[in-house]
Amino acid sequence: MRIRFFETQRGRFFEERASIFVKKSSFVLVNIYPEIKTVKLTDYKVRVLDSQAGTAANVRVIVESADETRSWGTVGVSTNVIEASWLALVDAIEYKLMMVS
Repeated sequence: MRIRFFETQRGRFFEERASIFVKKSSFVLVNIYPEIKTVKLTDYKVRVLDSQAGTAANVRVIVESADETRSWGTVGVSTNVIEASWLALVDAIEYKLMMVS
C-alpha cells in the first residue's frame, strides 16, 4: 500500500509507505471488531481544495478500501490533514461494519 501526496501549487509528487498508525490502529480494532480483519487500505489521496487560502485551506482525503469481495471509497474534509484522514478511515471501517450487519 502506498500513500500519495500531491501538492498542486508546486507540482511535486511524493510517495511514501503507509504509516505505522494505520497498522497499529487496525490491530487494536480487530480485537474488538473481528469483522474488519479482512479490510485493506488500497489507496490514499490528499488534495488541497483551495490552495489560495494557504494553511487555512481545506484538504480532501480520499481513502479506498477493500475486503475479499468488495471495494469502496470514503472521503474526509478538514483544514487539518490528520483530521480529514481520520474521518475518512473511520467512515471506511463503519461502512464495513454496516455491510456485515
